[in-house]
Amino acid sequence: MSRMPFARFVAFNVAGGVTWGALCVCLGYIGGSSWRRMEHLASHVGLAVLALVVVLVAGVLVTRRVRAGWLEGAWARLSSSPPVVRVRDRFPTQTAWLRDRLDPTTSAGLGLTMWVLAALAATWAFLGITQDVYAHEELALLDPRLHDWVVTHRIGWLDPFMEAATWLGANAVVVPLLAIVVAVVARRRRSWAPVLVVAPLYVVTLLVHAVVQQAMHRPRPPVADWLSGASGWSYPSGHTLDATVAWGVLLLVLVRGRRPRTRALMTGGASAIVLLVATTRVYLGMHWLTDVLGSLALGIALLSIFSMCRLSIRNARTDPDLDRPHLLKERSSINSG
Repeated sequence: MSRMPFARFVAFNVAGGVTWGALCVCLGYIGGSSWRRMEHLASHVGLAVLALVVVLVAGVLVTRRVRAGWLEGAWARLSSSPPVVRVRDRFPTQTAWLRDRLDPTTSAGLGLTMWVLAALAATWAFLGITQDVYAHEELALLDPRLHDWVVTHRIGWLDPFMEAATWLGANAVVVPLLAIVVAVVARRRRSWAPVLVVAPLYVVTLLVHAVVQQAMHRPRPPVADWLSGASGWSYPSGHTLDATVAWGVLLLVLVRGRRPRTRALMTGGASAIVLLVATTRVYLGMHWLTDVLGSLALGIALLSIFSMCRLSIRNARTDPDLDRPHLLKERSSINSG
């Protein structure tokens, strides 16, 4: 139906089947006697993967059609349809507000709405994981089993790589990298805006991490299982949180003015680095799984809130009301008076 070559279909189908089969076996092995709980978790993982695939496919299709002006035409046709017209006439204020929130042509429209939804979803996920950790229930019950499985199945040649890769989330590497990149971008743009944006966000990240860590007081896994040094409490993972925010804000600063393909490659690279850092913390035995999951959710929430504030400030500086002729006449008459 999708006109995909049969060889390509077989390759992806086999890869997906092998991956899913191996994942289910690993979940069952880790869960042991708690196989019913693992079965329930696997069903949620499957739904999440399916939702992710649908979102990615829809995003690719929308991106391709946006280039041809399809989105603007579809939006115009939807706005002029009879049902929408009737609803707009019946609820003018509400529909105007909703139209502004879903307008893809303005930064205060669909872009801001997506950041708000991302902030809400990430905050909800962080609070849910924190609740499980605090009450030691649900997802937190899998931590000891997964930790023991990882420690048992470590690979000798992979240990040095993981020890080196975890530094991509350390302040000793991330802070100088942020300073250098932001300084270069600020010099090229001849503006201090990148510095004034990145520095407060990272400082807030460090403060939030310290507050949550002291509030939770969660012990780390046994020291005998560590492959590297660590200090402080376990939840949330500082390396994972710092990597999420640092590489995420670098991505937001550097993708400005880039081509869509370049943006996609940069987004994939930054995401891969963050996931690698999160994996190293569990592999090296210094954090539980929920530590890195909570840090990922918290980091995405902070980045989303940061992007919301950034767009709001930008829109406040470019108030569309100032471009209206009658307001300009009124202000000119006031000034002349």
